[in-house]
Amino acid sequence: MWYHFAYMSVSVAMFGMTAGALVVYLFPSIFTRERTNLSLALLLAFSCLIGMGFMFIEMCQTQTLTLLLGHPIYGLSVVLFTLLLGAGIGSASSTDPPVGHGGNEPVTVS
Repeated sequence: MWYHFAYMSVSVAMFGMTAGALVVYLFPSIFTRERTNLSLALLLAFSCLIGMGFMFIEMCQTQTLTLLLGHPIYGLSVVLFTLLLGAGIGSASSTDPPVGHGGNEPVTVS
């Protein structure tokens, strides 16, 4: 059925995000300032792709919850609330990395 694709796409996206986060966390020496100097066009493309992936996950979850809850407004409200709550909790629980400890300085783009 069609909803198997939604579950598979969400699973692949979550696996990719987890793998990427683990690589960055376990191997921070790979991501030095010299290697992370990207052009603005690449950063813009990356941000656009992240936003599109977020919207695709949101659409899949909304369709699945619409079937479960019976009305599109209920599904959309549950998905938006959950995604915003999760993003807020993740943002509130993150801390700034220590500055001045070798190669672990944060890279800023201005």
